[in-house]
Amino acid sequence: CQEFITQLGRNFQVIYEQANAHGQKVQSAGSNMASTDSAVGSSWA
Repeated sequence: CQEFITQLGRNFQVIYEQANAHGQKVQSAGSNMASTDSAVGSSWA
């Protein structure tokens, strides 16, 4: 399981770096994702 988490983290890092190259568009997408995460988190709380 730990190995899967490590692999997932590495993949996410690559995705994040690629996304980061897009700049401003990604920042707004990232904040949308964060607000979605918090909305989902509060609905599960």
